[in-house]
Amino acid sequence: EGNKRAAEAARRHLAASGLAAQAQVHVGKADGTTMGVPSAAELYELIVIHADDPEAAVASVLVAAAAIAPHGLIVLLCNSGSGDEPWLTAQRALGRLSGLRVVTIPSPDGDASSLTLCGLPSPLDHLSA
Repeated sequence: EGNKRAAEAARRHLAASGLAAQAQVHVGKADGTTMGVPSAAELYELIVIHADDPEAAVASVLVAAAAIAPHGLIVLLCNSGSGDEPWLTAQRALGRLSGLRVVTIPSPDGDASSLTLCGLPSPLDHLSA
């Protein structure tokens, strides 16, 4: 989370939900300096990235891809304008650059934003081909 106040609010909500021991909220950019390089025991099951800029979004997902557990999920929340060509190009590039399986869906809020879900390929993917 880039905003300290929002991070504190997220921590309060996690605590109120009884999830504080299972979740971490990092403050800063997802550029490798915030999360660092995790060991195998520190891989994350869920990473949520909120992005305003397509290029920064791709860079953040590439960093997150190194920190995600094999069964984990990266959720990229793209602000309004996600249907614009720069966003579409960035979202298409994610799968090629990261090796992740990438699916983009419209935001359930009904605004112009989107959700991009990224996960590592399953060892069973070859069976569906």
